[in-house]
Parts: sequence; structure tokens; C-alpha cells
Amino acid sequence: MIALALLVPALGSTAAQGATNTANTARKSCKKHGSTTVCTVVKTGKTGNTGKTGKTGAAGQTGAPGATGPAGPQGPAGETGATGATGAMGAAGPAGPAGGGAATGYDHVDAAETTSSTTFTRLTTTGPTVTVTVPASGTVRIAASAQVNGDGDGSVALFDNTVRVDTPGSDLCTGGLGTLFDAPGFDASSFAGLASVWQFGTPGGFGLFGCTTVGAPGPVTIQTSAGTHTFELRYEFATCGCGGTQATFSNRRLWVTPLP
Repeated sequence: MIALALLVPALGSTAAQGATNTANTARKSCKKHGSTTVCTVVKTGKTGNTGKTGKTGAAGQTGAPGATGPAGPQGPAGETGATGATGAMGAAGPAGPAGGGAATGYDHVDAAETTSSTTFTRLTTTGPTVTVTVPASGTVRIAASAQVNGDGDGSVALFDNTVRVDTPGSDLCTGGLGTLFDAPGFDASSFAGLASVWQFGTPGGFGLFGCTTVGAPGPVTIQTSAGTHTFELRYEFATCGCGGTQATFSNRRLWVTPLP
């Protein structure tokens, strides 16, 4: 009974204290000791007000920069962009100068061939003949030579596409005015010790017995139209009253050079 009496007040006191502790934010802890339960109440004090935040302290010194990291791998190439529109065509440039004609043309006939024609004609072997392309300048340089016998006058003329050409210096020679070059105006066989075959060529020039003899022929310049031209040498017998009836020509040479 004594234990029971002691227990009751304790229980009542615990209930009242528990309410107070709850109101006062109390915490109760109970443990059993045999048939008796003993409870202990722990009161928690009220939390005080939070103090004011202190001032921010000064910033510390900046630390040294860290080491640079390794370069990252190269990224993949981007897609090719679309092709742009074609630009407008520029204006045409000025026309260049006219080019020169073809390289020098050359032809020759070695055989000795005779004519009694008193007008310019072709011999048994035509020519020599040279075909060239004349540029826009229309300028052509001609050189020619031939051997002529001394039994009479022989004359040689230049033809351009079947038209006879009057060349510089040709009118100085006797026997066939306006020709490329002429044989001498006398019968060489009537002069003792003189050769019976004479070498003549461009340019025509006047000498003691008609046209002068030449070694290597020199060039003469003529004007014609642009385009394709065939130049040819033709021949005639031009009597000088020396007893001859024909002229014999050999070693005929012709050079034609178009000029820009």
C-alpha cells in the first residue's frame, strides 16, 4: 500500500507537469522498473533571438592564376556552304594587235628553161611559187634571183595572184619596165672574155649595160591586201637587137615574208 500511495501522487504530478512541459516545450522520458513506471521530465528553455549579422569582412587577395589546361581537340569541320550565284560577265578587253603573217616562204627551180615569148609567161616548170597569209598590214617583203644567158635580154616579173607587181627599182632597168629585175641589155657573147650567163636579182638597179648583177639578192617591200596570196615569178624574152631569139633562165629563187 505504501508503494501504491507513493505511486499515485507521482502519476498525478507527472500528468500536470507534462501539460506544463508541453506548453513550455517539455520533454518527458519514462522507464519501467518492474511493476513501477518512473518518468522524468526535461524542460527545454526558450530559444533566444538571433543576433544581428556582422559586417562583411574585406575581400582577400586574389590568388595566383592556375596553370592553363591543355588545348581541347579540334572540332569537326562545318558543312560546306551553298555555292554563290555566278557574277556578271566583265566587259571584253580591247582587241590585241594583229599578228604577223606566216613565216618566210621559199621556193626554187634549178633547171635551165627557155622562152621566146615577148610577154611574161610561165616556163616549162612553173615558178618558183610561194603561198602565204598576208596580215592586216598588207605588207610583204620579196627577194628573188635568177641566172640568165647572154644571148638576148631576159626579164623576170613578180605576179601576185595572177596580177603583175611593179616593184621598187625595177623601172631603172631596160627591157621590160615595171618588172622585178632584168637581164643585161646586150649580147654578152659579143664581148670577148665575158661570161655567157649572168646572175641577177632584187632590187633592180641600173648599170653600164642595163641592170646590174648581184650576189645575194636583197629584199624589196610591196603592199597588197590581207589574206591568202600566191606569189610567182614569170619570164619574157625582150630583144635588144643583139641577134638573140630567146632567153634561158636557171637557178630561180623566190623568198616571201609577210610583215605585221
